Amino acid sequence: MAAITTTRTRYTDTFRNDLIAAGAIAGFLGGACMALLTMILSASAGMGFWHPVELMSGIFYGVDAILGGVGPVITGLIVHAILTTALGALFGAILPVDQAESGRATGWGLVYGALCWAAITFVVLPVMNQTMKDRVDLAPGWWFASFLLYGVVLGATPAIRAAIGREVERVTYEETRRAA
Repeated sequence: MAAITTTRTRYTDTFRNDLIAAGAIAGFLGGACMALLTMILSASAGMGFWHPVELMSGIFYGVDAILGGVGPVITGLIVHAILTTALGALFGAILPVDQAESGRATGWGLVYGALCWAAITFVVLPVMNQTMKDRVDLAPGWWFASFLLYGVVLGATPAIRAAIGREVERVTYEETRRAA
C-alpha cells in the first residue's frame, strides 16, 4: 500500500512538472503571437514591422533602440522570448491542477494575461524600459489586447501537458501495477 501512495505522490509531482514545462511552451507560443500582433499593427501604422521588437531591447539600448538595426531586433526577440517563456512556466506552476483538468485554463490565462499586463505596464517598464513605456502609452488598447491574446494561448497549457505527459502517465501506471 505504501508503494501506491509513493507512486501517486510522484504522479502529482510529475503532473505539476509537466504543467510547468507545458506553460513554458505555451508562454513561448503566446509570446510569439503577441509579438506578431504588435508587429503587424506597427507596420500597418507606418512605424515599421520590427519596431515593437526593437522597443523591447530598450532595456539595453535605451532610446537608441528606436534607431533599429539587427542588434536591437535580435536583442528584443531574445528578451521577449525569455520573458514570455518564464511567465508561461510560472503560469503552469500556479495553475490549479483541478482547473487544468476541467478545461478552465483559458479563463485563468486571461486573468493571468491581464495581471501580467498590469505588472509590466505599471512596474517593470517604468523602471527598466522607459523608452518602451513611452511608446506603449500611445497605444494602450492594443498593448492590453496583446496580453489578452497571450493569456488565451496560455489556455492551451493543459493540452500541451497532455501531449508531453502521456509517456510519464503510462510509466506511472505500470509502476503502480507492479507495486500492487
